[in-house]
Amino acid sequence: MPHLELEEKQGYFIIRFVNPPVHKIPEIDEYELNERQKKAIGYLKISGQIMTNDCAKINDVSERTARGDLNDMVTKDIIIAVGETNKRVFELRQNFGKNIGETINQNQK
Repeated sequence: MPHLELEEKQGYFIIRFVNPPVHKIPEIDEYELNERQKKAIGYLKISGQIMTNDCAKINDVSERTARGDLNDMVTKDIIIAVGETNKRVFELRQNFGKNIGETINQNQK
């Protein structure tokens, strides 16, 4: 539940709900990712895997651009490539995002 602030002003009570500060996901933010790559990570979190043509479709770019974005994330150790070149799929690294909740909780203390 959000933090509650009460204030009396000119005979009226003002109730203000203040949400905790929004914390960015540190594991994603430590990398310099473009918007296409962030969208691909969102897709990966839902579907579990992504192919180059999937990435190209969701971002409305060429497969060459999508392949470059995915390979950049492989280099940054965010995702892994599985399979042969023409049947390659990309998956999130197994420990990617595991410590996010712990990090956010520590920041709130």
